[in-house]
Amino acid sequence: MELALSFSDADAARIKHYAAKKNMNVLDYAKRAVMKPIEEEDSLAAQNAAYAAKIEESRKQFAEGRFVTKTWEELAQLAHE
Repeated sequence: MELALSFSDADAARIKHYAAKKNMNVLDYAKRAVMKPIEEEDSLAAQNAAYAAKIEESRKQFAEGRFVTKTWEELAQLAHE
C-alpha cells in the first residue's frame, strides 16, 4: 500500500530533526510513528481481554460460593504479617 502525506515546511523540518535524533531515515521514522499507536491499541486490547477473563473467573467463583470474607481488622492484621 502506498500512502502520500503532505506536511508544512515547519512540520517536515521537525520530522527530519526527530528522525535524525533517532538515527533513522524519515520513511522509517514515519512508519514507526504510524505503527506505534496500532501496536499499543493491540496490546491494550489483549490486556483488557485478560482482565475481563479474570473478572469473569471471579464472578464464577462468587456464584459458586467460593470466596472468603474478611473484616477490615482481619485484613489489616494480614497486611502486617
